[in-house]
Amino acid sequence: MKYIIPLFTLIMLVCASGCNQYDAPLVTGSIAGFVTPIDESGVTLARDGVKVTIEEAGKSAMTNSDGYWIINDIPAGIYTISFSKNNFSTNKVVAYQFVGNGTAFITNTQLPIIPPYNTTIDSVWIDTSSDPAVVISGSMSRPQPQNRTVLLFMNKQTPVTSNPKEYSSVVTSFVSALSTNFTERIPVTQFVELGYPRGSTVYITSYATSKLYYRYIDIETGRNYYSGIMASGTNRVSVVVP
Repeated sequence: MKYIIPLFTLIMLVCASGCNQYDAPLVTGSIAGFVTPIDESGVTLARDGVKVTIEEAGKSAMTNSDGYWIINDIPAGIYTISFSKNNFSTNKVVAYQFVGNGTAFITNTQLPIIPPYNTTIDSVWIDTSSDPAVVISGSMSRPQPQNRTVLLFMNKQTPVTSNPKEYSSVVTSFVSALSTNFTERIPVTQFVELGYPRGSTVYITSYATSKLYYRYIDIETGRNYYSGIMASGTNRVSVVVP
């Protein structure tokens, strides 16, 4: 009996180091989809040449003439998939959960062109009527044959851009077809609701957008990136909330 204990201990040690270990096979698969580049009117443009990147996996592919792409040997996981092409805005699918085992298909992703026009904030003034407001007026470099949108990004400090880390709120202003001017009246009560109390300074920058624009979440801030807007903002103005 004096040899049973050491032998049993040896068996337990061997099993602890190897018998209970099980290396599960890595589950992989493919992710595929279609991309449709569009102009400022929403018309489909050439579908080839869009770069699709699965960022965390470090793998990419280019779309063919049909806009089709596929990336193989992707382990199961959560990924950010980006779509980019020269002269077009980058678009992304964020926090995409891939389970592997076969091919997962991403529904058609539209990639909007960067607007071929600019916008400028020309004036900011205070409307002191019974419903006080801040009035922001601006202009575009040329008219377009459809309605468009100007995004006004705001922050309490500079810089203020479309980067989610550099703005705290966004107000949209619509521009009618063939017009080159926009005016947005923002009531003081709306500024307060957005987190800008009376007497505070607000910095504003404008970005022109095509007819169609898209948004995807920035995980760090919970704010949106906007796809389909000018590459960089215009002049920055400031106003003190009355």
